[in-house]
Amino acid sequence: MVIFLDFETRSTLDLKKCSQAAYAASSEIICCGYAVENEPPKLWLPGHPLPIKLGDHVVAHNFAFEKAIIDHHWKVPGLSYSCTMAQARSHCLPGSLEDLGSFFGLPKLNTSALKKLYKPYRG
Repeated sequence: MVIFLDFETRSTLDLKKCSQAAYAASSEIICCGYAVENEPPKLWLPGHPLPIKLGDHVVAHNFAFEKAIIDHHWKVPGLSYSCTMAQARSHCLPGSLEDLGSFFGLPKLNTSALKKLYKPYRG
């Protein structure tokens, strides 16, 4: 089964100043947007069953970050994956999701509310 996902997290650490593993170890998961195969996207919230399992193929932009979160919080073995950021860069396209969307003519989203959620905080 193919699962597309994107975790939204926050931490007392600044991801730009530490490793993904350190950030994942100190992170709190806010939510996760995901879609299974061609179904409409859904929202996963902490406390609900994780939508991925052994043998699933996970697709994410910057999969290394999503894998760090999965590995720290659940240790789901046997996942195969595709990284859309690596795929974009292999075609000489922008790596950032915002720049990649602009390249394909998608409208820029207002992410100011979301940024307030995931900026480093003092617990």
